[in-house]
Amino acid sequence: MKKMLSVILVCFSVLLLTACGSRTAAVTPAETASAAVPAETAVPAGTEAPAENADTPQTLLSRVETAASDAKDLAYFTGDDLLDLLGIEPGEYTDLAFMQDTGMSGREIIALYAADEESAGHISQALNDYLERRRDETRNYAPEAYQVLSKAHVERKNLLFVLISGPDAEAETAALLAGE
Repeated sequence: MKKMLSVILVCFSVLLLTACGSRTAAVTPAETASAAVPAETAVPAGTEAPAENADTPQTLLSRVETAASDAKDLAYFTGDDLLDLLGIEPGEYTDLAFMQDTGMSGREIIALYAADEESAGHISQALNDYLERRRDETRNYAPEAYQVLSKAHVERKNLLFVLISGPDAEAETAALLAGE
């Protein structure tokens, strides 16, 4: 039974890594921003980021790119990826930034606004389950990534959820949550 479970876990990890690699080249930051947020959904009043100046776009993706200096070097994912990997439906959030390192560093950034309190409960559970799954996947396979992911945790302020792993995760998380 343990061998079968190990084989299934290894196969799942390989498929996940293969899927991540195949999507990387095709998705750009602009596509992520447009594909991640359903057109009929708006950011709830009071959850918009504070404007620094009139020229600064205030999407969650732009806020993440400002907070994380390496964000543009990461692979960008779409709302479809969020649904496939975490099971979070497009109607459950209003804005999304989801990116990951293409290597085995464990570097990930997921930030999203829940559409409402009911959705927030599911999102919190899905993010925590995903993080636990990522830790399990890397524990024996990629020890460096596991070390990075073992320090990560899900943060929430109002309807904004942030899951960041990496060397500057605390500062990046604080920067994103500061505007809430």
